[in-house]
Amino acid sequence: MRARPLRLDKYFMAIDTNLSAEQRERDYEDSIAHRYNRDYHEPPIMQSHSRAFIDFVIKYVHPGDRILDLGCAAASLWPYFEQRFGPTITMVGVDLSPKMIEEARELFPKGVFRIGSMLDIPAGTGEFDVVIVSSAFHHISDAVLPVALTEISRVLDEHGILLGREPLATGRLGDRGGWIAGALMQLRHLTYRLSHTREYPEPDPGPDHHAYDAKNFFNLIEKVLTVVDVQFRNPVSLFFARSRHPLIVKLADLLDDVIKHKEGQEVCYAARKNFADAGDVANCVERALRENYIDDIPKFLAYVQAASETIESQLEAEMARANGKLERRFMRRRA
Repeated sequence: MRARPLRLDKYFMAIDTNLSAEQRERDYEDSIAHRYNRDYHEPPIMQSHSRAFIDFVIKYVHPGDRILDLGCAAASLWPYFEQRFGPTITMVGVDLSPKMIEEARELFPKGVFRIGSMLDIPAGTGEFDVVIVSSAFHHISDAVLPVALTEISRVLDEHGILLGREPLATGRLGDRGGWIAGALMQLRHLTYRLSHTREYPEPDPGPDHHAYDAKNFFNLIEKVLTVVDVQFRNPVSLFFARSRHPLIVKLADLLDDVIKHKEGQEVCYAARKNFADAGDVANCVERALRENYIDDIPKFLAYVQAASETIESQLEAEMARANGKLERRFMRRRA
């Protein structure tokens, strides 16, 4: 007797391909909302990736900041926000999916959550100092990404910052092909044998879901904001991301560290609104000297340039201290 085919529609909501891109995305998110945190954030390797992203974010967050978690899903990162952000920081979560927001409100009854699109963010102009977009841009097409970035710029304060991470489709360690790719894939099969990790069919997310080529992605961001920090991560561990076996979790972390996260499968980034550095000031000073002939102007502009260099030195020192704290925390984790 022939085996009866598995009816996946009893487990997953069917996604109507005739719907608009946003409605299709909303239906897709609604269909996985009940298990989203369990399957995409609870496995230990995925938790490690989230903690590393929060380490990246925390360098740019200051007391009193107003933060928007755009594409917050089921408040997936909020436990980490709660642990790491101080009491003066305020948070708002926005997601397209009503069911994701239901899950978020159940986890954080006192949290502020809004249903809305990143193409039309339900927020006032300049309402936030920081916008966090954690693995959400790849849910929309490149054609509308500039609209989302323009909306983010609108809701950001004059000197606000966008902090995010996205999966990559090119430039990864496994993309080298040949025997390196073969070794990584065979290692994945071996680890799944040990850990009895199971994958299962997912609902079709539609044609807009895609990972990025990093250069193309940042070129799109640069049309609206200024990219000031980029960090590639997780070249190996994402091959085993759903494994919960303690040995596999340790080996995944070790392999990422051995290659120093080069050619990672994920990229973290920071992009500022109205960004300037000491070089920009120096350029303006040089041009100003050419067009002004008042006696005191050269001395004044020299002080302007010196002030900019002093401020930049202070910024670099603060960033070095922040990185030092993260390095010490990392070493304590490894001990």
